[in-house]
Amino acid sequence: MAGRRPRLVSHPSPHAHGAPEFVIRIPCVRCLKPKSTCYCSEVQPFHHPVRFVILQHLREARNSLGTGRMTHLSLTHSELWRGCHFEEDPRLRALVDDVDARPVVLYPGDRAACVSPERRGELRARFDRPPTVLVLDGTWPQAKKMLRESPTLQRLPWIAFPPDRRSEYRIRLQPDPLCLSTIEAVFALIQAFERCGLYAADPIGAQSRLLDLFRGLNETQLRYMNDLDRSGDRHRSRVPARPAKRWEHRRLLFGGELGRS
Repeated sequence: MAGRRPRLVSHPSPHAHGAPEFVIRIPCVRCLKPKSTCYCSEVQPFHHPVRFVILQHLREARNSLGTGRMTHLSLTHSELWRGCHFEEDPRLRALVDDVDARPVVLYPGDRAACVSPERRGELRARFDRPPTVLVLDGTWPQAKKMLRESPTLQRLPWIAFPPDRRSEYRIRLQPDPLCLSTIEAVFALIQAFERCGLYAADPIGAQSRLLDLFRGLNETQLRYMNDLDRSGDRHRSRVPARPAKRWEHRRLLFGGELGRS
């Protein structure tokens, strides 16, 4: 898989007149982050009986603050597929045709089966074997569009987890505190499976590594942004203080709203 191209970035020069110095920022070939913020040494992969297939929107693949790749690197039983339109993807067709795969889509909505202890009996009957969970990785509009443009994904069963977690994203604004990043959503689903007595990570509790890695990403990025603040770099990225007003009129979480943009 091709890595991210080296980037030419400027930093304020310590020399006279403050002329910027240009340096080539070479990304890590594994996590695709710049070497200064590479998290590979912190990744502790673990196994989970459920197979996770992360459908990563192409634009999200270029976002250095995304967590889809981080999630994939942490789960030994996972795959990362890149694209925008998965309906014609032969991998998806093969997955749907595989009677042993039992694919489901992780997406909240009225039609989604909530993985909660109250439905333990129903879930045990339904998931007598580990399913393959398709995870949409992108912004909420991107995820919604991927789902809307794929009749196959719409026809598959959906699952969700109880909406009792708030996002810990500190470097990327979510449209709502209950909208989780990809890595947080996978963590929450693994927790939900475990609480229902269905499937546990190996070793047990290893899913906490996902949150540890995610929190480390936030801390590293915040330190980097603070360094840019102190250096006076005018091109530094800033996280908006509040969601844009357009989010106030969009419901992105529910299946019945797929027709809206």
